[in-house]
Amino acid sequence: MTGKTYYCDKRHMLKAIAEKQGGYFSAGQASACGYHRAVYPYHQKRGHWHRCERGIYRLSTLPMDSRAGDFYLWLLWSNDRQGKTQAVISHESALWYWGLSPTPPASVHLTVPENFTRTNPALTLHQEELADFDLENRGGLRVTKPLKTLRDMRSKLEKEGKFAATVSHAIEHGIISEQQAAVRDWPVREAKSRFRQGEPMRRDYSRASQRGFTLVELLVVIAILSILAGLLLPMLRQAVNSARNMQCLHHEKQIWLAYEIYASDYKGMWPTYAYTITLPQVYWANAIAPILGIEKVPDSHRRTILCCPVDAEDHFRYHQGITWSYGFNANLTNKTGNTWIRPSKLKNTSRLCMLADADKSISISSYTDGMVYHLDYRHDIFKINILYCDGHAASLAGPLESVVTNKEFWEN
Repeated sequence: MTGKTYYCDKRHMLKAIAEKQGGYFSAGQASACGYHRAVYPYHQKRGHWHRCERGIYRLSTLPMDSRAGDFYLWLLWSNDRQGKTQAVISHESALWYWGLSPTPPASVHLTVPENFTRTNPALTLHQEELADFDLENRGGLRVTKPLKTLRDMRSKLEKEGKFAATVSHAIEHGIISEQQAAVRDWPVREAKSRFRQGEPMRRDYSRASQRGFTLVELLVVIAILSILAGLLLPMLRQAVNSARNMQCLHHEKQIWLAYEIYASDYKGMWPTYAYTITLPQVYWANAIAPILGIEKVPDSHRRTILCCPVDAEDHFRYHQGITWSYGFNANLTNKTGNTWIRPSKLKNTSRLCMLADADKSISISSYTDGMVYHLDYRHDIFKINILYCDGHAASLAGPLESVVTNKEFWEN
């Protein structure tokens, strides 16, 4: 790893940590990313980092969270020696964070454990051992839940005559439910009286609107979905067809490899499309099926690697427990099909057809009458997949008038 790469990795790691903490990070976190303490003054001087408190910095390139403010800073300030956060945003600060107070408090309010000893003039600390069900972690920010916040602030809000209005506002915006307020016997009145006219009220979108959709809105949504479906379905269909075409070409290449393995066991000879000297006769697919790990079964519609993924099951050829949907080039042998093929004697193998998509046939062939027998154009629009004798497979669009009379394509 070069020095430049290592520096980039350190910077990205630190940025990822700071983004989760409102742009702030501790000296311990910077050290864990690979920054030596000796370089801290350099980054401060260049304006990369801003020192906020002892052992706490902020990346200058990250924007400030308008609602969280400096909450992340003071939570990092409360970390113990193991880097575990001790404080929780609570009381007036939590009330403002949940949108239940129009203005932020003069100082940040934190609840800390009873054995916490640190102090800071910018903070108002409340010592209490909080239970987990009273806390909420929102994007790395530890804050007391709305019910706990209202319980903590009830006494002060009642003295100011704002408690009932605050509870009503929380219910109105879905921050708490009416059942939660009723269980605690909290008084409820019109929420708007708590805020001065013209002051914004924080909307909470966690509760769905009670108003239903109109018929026109539903029709518009259905129309939009129909248009999207009309645009996307052809693309999806094309992608599926392309994937199946690639899978078919892969099957044909696997067949060629099986032929090569067969030749290594039988003195360099390939099996012909049909061996009829002895009975029962053996077709090319039966000969290489054991090499491909295909077992004989009585199911004539079973799909194997010898079957094209596009071909319909009623087009499969079935013989002696094996199904297939490709045809071997019969012109590679004599018309009786009893001659084995020696691949080393084949010429122009990159243009010589070995097998192709076929319809319920053991072979394909072309003769002087200009006809191609048993080919099955089943890919896209009039397209066929062909395996050549050198082992490569390709798709050709039909009809194949240009190759029907070309002996280099059909005959050795």
